[in-house]
Amino acid sequence: MVRHSLEDVQPFLWAEAINWAAYLNDHLPHAALNGKTLFEALFNTKLTISYLRPFYFKCCIHIPEVKHPTGSKLDARALEGHLVGYTGSRHMFCIYIPSQCKIDTFRQVKFELSLSYTSVNFQTPSLPKEADIPLTTPIPL
Repeated sequence: MVRHSLEDVQPFLWAEAINWAAYLNDHLPHAALNGKTLFEALFNTKLTISYLRPFYFKCCIHIPEVKHPTGSKLDARALEGHLVGYTGSRHMFCIYIPSQCKIDTFRQVKFELSLSYTSVNFQTPSLPKEADIPLTTPIPL
């Protein structure tokens, strides 16, 4: 799980990738628990995993107004970052910010949209077969 996540990542983030994989492994079903997760076995309810994203997934972090310097009306309101882990809360994420070369935890994170993580089903309309298309069309008079 970790080796696949390290394709485009700098070596100093490899420890974060191992922590991310351990977090995911704790949330996966286990054969010893009859296909249940540890959370499901303890609390008898299903665990919500909709917040999980792949390692180094691109995101934007909102900068609160109190952290804006004076006269920064036209400055950026968000920073670009990459997901490198999770905290104990499912609302907090560990994010690596390349522009500042640091890892910090953030709550207000917007992840980049990806079709593989949406629930939209795209169905292509069926095209008519050649036998269904008339060779000549009548001209109205």
